[in-house]
Amino acid sequence: MLKDTAIPYICKKKERYFINSHTVLSIFRTNQIFTGILYIFYIVALWHPVFVFPSPPVHQTSGIFGIKLNDWSEGHLFSSQVVAILLLWGQALLVSTLVNRHRISPDSNLIPGLIYILVTSCFKEFLHLSPVLVANTFFLIALYNLFDTYKKTSCADLLFNTGLWLGIASLFYMPYLYFIVFCFIAINILR
Repeated sequence: MLKDTAIPYICKKKERYFINSHTVLSIFRTNQIFTGILYIFYIVALWHPVFVFPSPPVHQTSGIFGIKLNDWSEGHLFSSQVVAILLLWGQALLVSTLVNRHRISPDSNLIPGLIYILVTSCFKEFLHLSPVLVANTFFLIALYNLFDTYKKTSCADLLFNTGLWLGIASLFYMPYLYFIVFCFIAINILR
């Protein structure tokens, strides 16, 4: 009975208490809004060294809006961290929605967002509010619009939106312009 719940339980084994890892993963195997909120705690747990040992953000070459974002984030370290956590949370939810809606995975769950958070937390550029993090948000929205064109007869608006979101992403981080080539290849495959 306890195995079917979405709340982890503590097992007792040899007088030591531990959390069953299978049960923790089973939380994210369910597709519930409550589980999406747990992404925030997962991000904070992975990013705790950034809060304990704050360091200045890593600056990359960026676009027009990226320069302004770098200037703002230098003066507001804590608030930029909070915005970065919220952006990464939204991106993880978007990745999970993208995978579930377009049946990329056979099961409908929130593990793709969990993996996305884990992978992005491995790179310094994503541990702070950076132009790459913001541009990646717009790239994921463009990818979502691009996948929506599959098996649709009239999709000119979705293709326009895909290009628009890629253009906005390139205003934050210029190398996202190269994804326009990817967009044309994907249109040929999906259409």
